[in-house]
Amino acid sequence: MLGGSEGIGESFARRIAADGVNVVLVARRTEPLEAAAVAIRDAHGVEVRTASVDLTADDVGARLAAATDGLDVGLVVYNAGAGSGVPKFLETTREQALALVRLNCNGPVEVAQHFGPGLVARGRGGLVFVTSMAAVVGAARTVTYGATKAFDLVFAEGLWAELAPQGVDVLAVVAGATDTPALAATGANLASDAIVMMSADDVAREGLEHLGDGPTWVPGEANRAGFDFLRAMPRADAVNLLSAATRSMYGFDD
Repeated sequence: MLGGSEGIGESFARRIAADGVNVVLVARRTEPLEAAAVAIRDAHGVEVRTASVDLTADDVGARLAAATDGLDVGLVVYNAGAGSGVPKFLETTREQALALVRLNCNGPVEVAQHFGPGLVARGRGGLVFVTSMAAVVGAARTVTYGATKAFDLVFAEGLWAELAPQGVDVLAVVAGATDTPALAATGANLASDAIVMMSADDVAREGLEHLGDGPTWVPGEANRAGFDFLRAMPRADAVNLLSAATRSMYGFDD
């Protein structure tokens, strides 16, 4: 469970553990990671292994290999990748932008390269990549974030085409606005009329329920309608609409 210390990732871990399956939680910050592990162990009595790993590191593949050494990994959920705010692109540093690329693009590639062969060899299992409605179309103030989440969406769909015939489920979970600490930390107005908020648990529940319905699942009826609506619009109109919604969500007027 990459990005498993809170929010959607922790919800996936809790639901998987509730079925009696042992889990590995991976995240960068040790304290919330260990707190999540204790809570899951206490609630479900399963084995929980933790690994504090920076998913933007150049050697992330080797670190994940060490964290899961000796384990028969049957399901991998890549949930990392929340933005830390919504500045304009030219107000971010080069390093901030490239860190998102490493987290949302390099990371999923490393994960699929490492765990994919084992899943194919066993002829079952799954890879889940949590992406975002920001992946559907570009928008102001989510320039790099949206672009990297679009990578996750297309990457998962392509993997599904290759691996599903070999018995491996691959799913892009396109999450809309979700009530998580990560979203709150961006300064979003979680009560904004511009968004329909979901709980992290509902996103995880739908993702697991539809694991075999790849390549893509959008949790939430309103989000599914919005996903289809944006994709059907002329691109410029869709960009302007999502940009306006983002500005409203964060109280910007530019």
